[in-house]
Amino acid sequence: MHEIIREFCGKKWLSKKHTIRIESNGYREYVYLDNPLVLARLAGHVKHNLGQPIKGYQIFMRGQPNDYPGMVPSIFRNIPKMSNNYKNRVNAYNDLIHRLREMKNLKRFKGPIGGALLQHYGIRTPWIDLVDNLFIALWFATRERSQKEPFRYVKKSEKDYGWIYFIQVEDPPNKKFAQEGEGIITGKRTMWCDLRCYQTSLSLRAHTQHGIFASRNGWGETNYDLDEFVVATVKFPITSAFTQTSDFNIFSMGYMFPSPYYDHTYKILKKGEVSTLIYNTERDNDLDEGELGSIYKYVSYRKQYVI
Repeated sequence: MHEIIREFCGKKWLSKKHTIRIESNGYREYVYLDNPLVLARLAGHVKHNLGQPIKGYQIFMRGQPNDYPGMVPSIFRNIPKMSNNYKNRVNAYNDLIHRLREMKNLKRFKGPIGGALLQHYGIRTPWIDLVDNLFIALWFATRERSQKEPFRYVKKSEKDYGWIYFIQVEDPPNKKFAQEGEGIITGKRTMWCDLRCYQTSLSLRAHTQHGIFASRNGWGETNYDLDEFVVATVKFPITSAFTQTSDFNIFSMGYMFPSPYYDHTYKILKKGEVSTLIYNTERDNDLDEGELGSIYKYVSYRKQYVI
């Protein structure tokens, strides 16, 4: 936890009026608070002090209904020890992007940006998905997804608490490190991209969810965890004060996960030929079915139809 956060939590005027304290669960220090406005103020404090692009940094957020050790991209999770799964997964991931690009001759699936886009639709990648909107982070922190397709996000998580993470990435002011034509901002230790700027609006889910992705620069078998870039973590009780935004249509399932009618990329990826391509790519790279993920199907909570 950054010292800036400790100073914020130590302000006497704040602790007298509100519940805010630093706690630990054994592998992570975090701020516990119970007021959305205090969370918003903390978010502003972090952005203002640690996320100024003019100083070469950005702060983005991530919401989760559960806290886990580390900040590990999906493709690197649950890799069996003493196996070749790391190498096989990376090879399969790169292979999938290449094959999909050949199958669907669309620029949106090209290169690293194309790989990052696939994570929005269920494929495991070397990227961590982030947002720059506190409301979107809260949406994912206060909702749980069912475990079987078609997936559904419940209106309110059955967990007692939600989690918000603030992650600092490099944003070189001169932008000479940006990969030309890709939109990936590359620093000495981190890389990130804003899909809303570099993906067509036809990939609508990237826009409704404020899709930003980050990874370590030069990630490899032993250095893919982004946990050291988490400058602040917040734990908060899931109460109506944090979930009442679900009353607005803009935070409904249908908005956060647009149907194929609106999301052209989702319409393409839902086709059976893409599922077959994913399966064959896993098989050709000695992976079990599902290790690369799958194109997730969701059901709208309000209208009860599969999207």
